[in-house]
Amino acid sequence: MNKICSFFIIVIIIYLSYDYCSRSLIEGQGKGKPDYSKYDETQDAAVKTVVCKGPPLTTIPDTKVTTYPCSYEKASCMNAMDKVTTDAWGNNWNEVGNDLKQQCSLCVQGSKIDGTTRHVLSNVGKIPGSPPPPTVPVSKFAEDMCDAMVAGCDKSIFYANNRQDGWAIDCSGVDATTWTDNKLNKGVCALLQSDILQFFLGFMGGIECTLKIKAHKLKAGLQGF
Repeated sequence: MNKICSFFIIVIIIYLSYDYCSRSLIEGQGKGKPDYSKYDETQDAAVKTVVCKGPPLTTIPDTKVTTYPCSYEKASCMNAMDKVTTDAWGNNWNEVGNDLKQQCSLCVQGSKIDGTTRHVLSNVGKIPGSPPPPTVPVSKFAEDMCDAMVAGCDKSIFYANNRQDGWAIDCSGVDATTWTDNKLNKGVCALLQSDILQFFLGFMGGIECTLKIKAHKLKAGLQGF
């Protein structure tokens, strides 16, 4: 599993490196032209100062304690969700959702503990903002990751990827006009929406997890959640 995730990350890095070099070296950054290859990290720093003043969260509560992923930078979402039973997940199986699922989703977006792949893929819809706070859209990928973690799936990343329907939701706002200062997300979305890549990723797992979660959804429906 770790080897597959590492391969996926390497593919993304190669793509982004090629895109960066082709734009910076071939097209050039003439005087007066915006530098599309750079991401203004000072915006993120400003956001943390404004909305993440308190101590970092290390557990995922079932109440709405924050609306910003940066609160969960030091949390392991996988460890936290291991403690949530499939019955306690309740109506979250049927995508109605509650505060626990929202906080879990924010944890997946903000955690720096559970791996680069999860962090990057759950933040492809994040638009940097100035002045802060930025727009922090709901991540459909992160929500599906939360379902997979509660279900105890071994290949939760591939399950969540296969649920994205060509990444039509999380990447819906990515275009040349609004994303000129976020080259990473533009490149990742372009890669994720590749039919060739998704064809191969479809063979890398997620079927067993899908069946597990469908069973939990059916059970939750019968129990009246």
